[in-house]
Parts: sequence; structure tokens; C-alpha cells
Amino acid sequence: MRACLFILLLFAATGATAQLQPGDTRTRLETQRKEILQQISATEQELTQLRTEKTVTLNRMKVLQMQLEERTKLIENLNEEVAYIDRTVEEYEARIAGLKRKLNRYKLQYTKSIRYAYKSRTSLSMMAYLCSSQDFNEAIRRLRYLQVMRAMRMQQAEKIKATHAEIYHQLDILNAEKANKNKLLADLSLQGKSMQAAKQETDNAVKDLSGREKELQAEIAGKKKSAKRIDDAIEAIIKSEMTLSEEETVGKVKKPAKDDAEEPLPEERRKHGKEAPAALPVMPPEELTLAHRFETNRGKLPWPVDKGTVSCHFGKYSLKNIEYFSNGVDIRTVTYGIVKAVHDGTVSSVVELDGKLMILVRHGNYFSVYGNIIKSMVIKGEKVTAGKPVGLVANNEEGYPTLNFQIWKSAGSGKGTTVLDPEQWLSRSVH
Repeated sequence: MRACLFILLLFAATGATAQLQPGDTRTRLETQRKEILQQISATEQELTQLRTEKTVTLNRMKVLQMQLEERTKLIENLNEEVAYIDRTVEEYEARIAGLKRKLNRYKLQYTKSIRYAYKSRTSLSMMAYLCSSQDFNEAIRRLRYLQVMRAMRMQQAEKIKATHAEIYHQLDILNAEKANKNKLLADLSLQGKSMQAAKQETDNAVKDLSGREKELQAEIAGKKKSAKRIDDAIEAIIKSEMTLSEEETVGKVKKPAKDDAEEPLPEERRKHGKEAPAALPVMPPEELTLAHRFETNRGKLPWPVDKGTVSCHFGKYSLKNIEYFSNGVDIRTVTYGIVKAVHDGTVSSVVELDGKLMILVRHGNYFSVYGNIIKSMVIKGEKVTAGKPVGLVANNEEGYPTLNFQIWKSAGSGKGTTVLDPEQWLSRSVH
């Protein structure tokens, strides 16, 4: 009975469990860190060029602010990765402790088995055990029992060896995680120093700009005036397009008057960043399909240039009491870089403003806008597919080849528009 119980206990012992599988968190954090580092590198290159200028410009101030934001994101990323490694270390330490407890059980069971084998170690004892059987069948059963006991001792020894190997393997992983954590902590310390240097440079730039506030106010006023002309032109085009779509859908004959088509919507009806209500405007079926396809590609749209970095993000920028809003992103690219459509659609318009071209491509009730174009490769009404060249990028006022890219959404001809953050729609791939 005792022997049977011992065999059952041996069979109940389990082997080492599978290794901890790394989740998506680490991959996401490492990918995010690489993207941020590449953006910081591009920003630093631009700052190196801007530092050659004798006076601080708004563009330099904008890039300095971007650098601070990027370094803040990097520090947050490093802290999150350190916290993730801390959790991983705790899991491996708990796992190693469990393996050690299991190893102790295996050793105890193996010791009992060896002791039992030692007591019945002589061939005479074994033969006596077999010969004391009542009949031949009982002798066979006793022989099989002895064979099972020997096999179980061998299996127990193998389990001990395997558990030892697993513990050493887990210790290697644990030490690698701790070394990775130390490296990240060193990076954090280095980034902290870089952050302080960036803050100091930004503070110095602010002091330099403080004495030229009137000059800056005039520059910002000019930028706002230019931006308003662009916004009004975009809204007029969108309103005209949506009105024609509605009339085509409902079968109206009356066409909008020219003045009505070009009249911009009041600025208060334009939203920034937050999308309009989900109700779809009246459009032909093919435009509804196109809009749905555009929506499903959120976060997956290709970049409008093959190579480039974001030099100005979407949203509000402020410097003391000077504020301005960026409706899109400025993408610094190569000289005469080719600009490509980000999705299938129809060219709504090619407009010249302030000596540069602006191209609008319609995707249902979504519109992608490509500004600061020196040469157009498409005409109004032309069908385009994703990746089709639409123009060549021009230099901005600082002399750098820069594409201004925007995404607008219409709720209908008389229901206002929404300006969306393009970086939430473009793919995360780094250029």
C-alpha cells in the first residue's frame, strides 16, 4: 500500500512550466522609443541649421518647443519601460522561487526512493522478494513493480536535472532584464541632462524674443491672415463639393450660385481636432463607400512623401501671449520632393494662394489637403489612387522644402467642417 502511494505521488509531480512569453507591451515601447529618437535626431539637425541664424525666429522657437515635447515623451517612454521591466523581474523572481520549491520536492522524493532502493539493494533480497510470491502471476506483478520503481527513480533524476537547467536559464534571463534596466536608467539620467539643456536654450530664446514682441505680433498676424485665406478657400471648395453631391443625390436641378459656392462658412462652425457628429451627409453611394474606406484606414494611411519628418505638429502653439493654431502638419522633406495622394479620391481643386499651389483631394466627405506645392501633376476632376504623385513640394519661408498636409471632414454643405489631426490618420512608420 505504501509503495503504491509512493508511485502515485511520483506520477503527480509535474515538470517545469513554459517560459514567460513577452507581450506586445515591450515591442510597442521599443518601437515607440525608436520613433521618438529618430524624431529627436531630425529636430536636432534642424536646430543645428537654425542656430546659425543671428536672431531667434518663430520657427526656431517652434522647433525648440517640439524638442522639449519629444524629450518629454522619451522620458515618459523610458519610465514606462523601466516599470515594465520591474514587473517582469518580479515575475521571473517568483518563477525561480517556485522552481526552487519544486526542485526541493523532487530531491526529497528522489532521496526516499534511493533509501528504499538501498534497503533492498542485494540481488538476494530481490530474488527473495520474487520467490516469496504465492504463484507465478504474483511474481510477474512483483517484477513489474520493481521495474517501475527503477524507471521512476531515473525519471526523478532527469526531472532534477531539467529543473536545475531551467533555474539557471531563468536566472540568465533575470540578469539580462536587470542589465537592460540599468541601461535604461542610465539613458534616463542622460535624457534628464539633455532636457535641462533644452529648457535652458528655450528660456534663452524666449528672452531674446521678448524684446521683439511687436515684431513677432506682426509676423503672427501675417501668418494668421494667410492661414485664414487658406482656410476660407478650403471651406468654400468643400461647401461647393458637398452641395453638388447633395443635389446630385436628391435629384435637384438648381445649381448653387457662384457667390454662395465661394462664401466661406463662419469660423465658429469650424471645429479643430474633435470630429463632427457621426451622421453621414447626403452623398452618392460611391462617395459613401469611399468615405467608409477612408475611415477604416485611420492610422494606416501612407505618408504623402517618401522621406520626411514632422517639423510642426497639429494643434495650438503658444509663446507668452502669442498664440497660433496649426490646422495640419508640416513635413520637412527633400528638395522638389514628390507629393503623393494618401488615398483613392477625386481632385476637388488646384488653387494658387500666396504664390504657391494647394491641392484638395476628396474622399467622400473627407478631404486631404496638400499645401506649399510648387508644381501640380494633377488637374481638377481627375481620379487619383493612393500613392499617385500629385505635385512637387516647394520651400517654406525659411527656405526648407516643406509640405503642409491637412485632413478635413464635412458634415454636409450647411453643417460645418472639422479639421483633423493628420498624425492620427497616417501610418506609424518612420520616414
